[in-house]
Amino acid sequence: MSEPVMWTTIKGKEGLVPLYTEPQQRKPLTDEEIKRLARQAADLPWNVVNRILESNFVRAIERAHGIGGDA
Repeated sequence: MSEPVMWTTIKGKEGLVPLYTEPQQRKPLTDEEIKRLARQAADLPWNVVNRILESNFVRAIERAHGIGGDA
């Protein structure tokens, strides 16, 4: 990961925000991160979270956003 070229403030955000000369590479979420986020965001039961993972739904969304493979 490259280092930011400078830090700045953005109206409505607290603290400093890094600025880069090129977009940062995004990495796919791990299965554990997906499970944790699904439970936090939607309070889904484990069997539903596991079915989401098995269906590759999250991976399809990542690919559509240029993360972890061809869009």
